[in-house]
Amino acid sequence: MTIARVALPIAIDRCFDYWAPEGLPLARGSVIRVRLAQRTLVGVVVGIADESEVSRDQLQPIVEVAPLPALSDDVLALCEFVATYYQQPLGLALALAVPPLLYAFFWMSPVTIYAIAVATFAVLAMILSVWPVRLAVTPRALRHKHARRCAREQFLTQELHTTQGRTGVLIFVALAERYCEIIADTAVNAKVPAERWGDIIERLLGEIRAGRGIAGLAAAIDATGAILAEHFPPGNDNPDELPDHLIVLPVWPP
Repeated sequence: MTIARVALPIAIDRCFDYWAPEGLPLARGSVIRVRLAQRTLVGVVVGIADESEVSRDQLQPIVEVAPLPALSDDVLALCEFVATYYQQPLGLALALAVPPLLYAFFWMSPVTIYAIAVATFAVLAMILSVWPVRLAVTPRALRHKHARRCAREQFLTQELHTTQGRTGVLIFVALAERYCEIIADTAVNAKVPAERWGDIIERLLGEIRAGRGIAGLAAAIDATGAILAEHFPPGNDNPDELPDHLIVLPVWPP
């Protein structure tokens, strides 16, 4: 009787013996399906023997062998090293070397499993190529991170940091991301607390949500100008060094 020593993807650091029915193509590294208690699991054969310490009437048969090449000795050795190094069960380490789709479509051929994976990727790529869909599924934190990076890039690109008194200010609005930020140069930051910019941003976001983005932006510009005039009044010693106009960036993707 052929006995297969099988590592299963469970949190128990031991292998299980199963007997192989006559004629079953079995080798070390074979990916198989077996039953454990009331569950059906996918495991990997890590050894083959002629006998087991478990009595014959208590051994379960192997349900089937996956139509895949057996895992190579190099892969098995790597998984054994990973399991030892990270002090994890061998079955959990070996589970990382088994194609995930195999768990759901064990009965299919490797070509069919590969075709399903490619088709799934193609469909998802087509869906995510639609900009509103991609934006909707992107986490808010990631959208805001991207907008913050763009804001800082524009502060430098528009050379707002080159004024003589370091008094440049950028009001950045990303409509798709529903994100607004005011970035001020060092001299302004030294005199204006961040809370004052925060109040302007909150009012601007409220106007954008209400569909009054243009009016909200105009009010934000007026409020920002008033703050700057309070601390840096215009005059011969403080000339207007920057273009005072709205810059509209192209939306990507178009």
